[in-house]
Amino acid sequence: MENLESAKKPRKSKLSSQAGSNGASQDSAGQAKKNFLVVGIGASAGGVTALEKFFESLPAPKTKLNIAFVVVTHLSPENESNLASIIQNHTSLPVIQVTQKVLVKPDKV
Repeated sequence: MENLESAKKPRKSKLSSQAGSNGASQDSAGQAKKNFLVVGIGASAGGVTALEKFFESLPAPKTKLNIAFVVVTHLSPENESNLASIIQNHTSLPVIQVTQKVLVKPDKV
């Protein structure tokens, strides 16, 4: 039971532990950065319809969600993925397919 209770407690990330009194951290140039949520979504090839419905259900494009969405699917590295363009057809948020190291940013997929 103790392990279950500790799993429910929010963990401090490096970003939140570096945050100032206003809840924002600073980047290397000393500029204030706002904290944001990162939502990870995993799916297999059969989950594409669920992903389409999920992204269609997000609020209107004018609404700043302050959330970054990271979608990870099971796909052979030998197959080319069209998932980024499929998701882009169902959301107004910018969607990128990650092929190298990138900075996670809010209000993007």
